Amino acid sequence: MSLLTVLGISSAGMDVQNARMEVSAQNLTNANSTRTPEGGPYQRKEAIITSTPVPFDEALGVQIDKKNIQEAKISSIVNSNRPPKLIFDPQHPDADDKGFVATPDINVTQEMVDVMSASKAYESNVTVFNTTKQMLLRTLDLGGV
Repeated sequence: MSLLTVLGISSAGMDVQNARMEVSAQNLTNANSTRTPEGGPYQRKEAIITSTPVPFDEALGVQIDKKNIQEAKISSIVNSNRPPKLIFDPQHPDADDKGFVATPDINVTQEMVDVMSASKAYESNVTVFNTTKQMLLRTLDLGGV
């Protein structure tokens, strides 16, 4: 595997983790939103991550072994299928005729764990990227001697 392939895979991993953090941040921000432009409470978002073969050999015009070389990407961001939580609060402006308010079913603890997990995975990808970059620079230094 080429070091350039490793840089591409690490970069794709950073993109995925960044998107995961953005989705969790959006969920946390809207955890108490009872009204949206579409109507009803905010629906929790989920990032769908898929694995795809690395296309770098085509772009560089070189042949690489693609048996197990995969990179992750966000294929879509979808609304969760969780139903809203109903909270009894007859004074709330969005309460129904029985006094219940539909609120998003967002577990703040789960979202924070998702943020921490994405942050650590992002950090790992940065470490791989920087290590690979240093290897490439060392290789260039050796060639110039």
